[in-house]
Amino acid sequence: MLTGRCLCGGVRFEITGQLGPVVYCHCSMCRHANGSSFAINTSVRSEEFRIVSGRELIKEYESFPGKRRAFCSQCGSPLLGTFADLPSVRRVDWER
Repeated sequence: MLTGRCLCGGVRFEITGQLGPVVYCHCSMCRHANGSSFAINTSVRSEEFRIVSGRELIKEYESFPGKRRAFCSQCGSPLLGTFADLPSVRRVDWER
């Protein structure tokens, strides 16, 4: 099992399955969201990703049609992304 959290520790999650490929994304949205020249992302099956605590702190917005990004409303840490056309997959921001 892998665990992760936001910067302030208010949101915690667990991953019980295999991670997909690790991707270094250089798109403008990932650069802005992470304040860096790239973001490190990986995918995981939705049923293998679980929010352990802080669900009430998570805020989402639609960054592109069909793509939602989630972040901690307390510290602003990017957490994950979801895709309307791929409901069985979560994209996890991996800066932890």
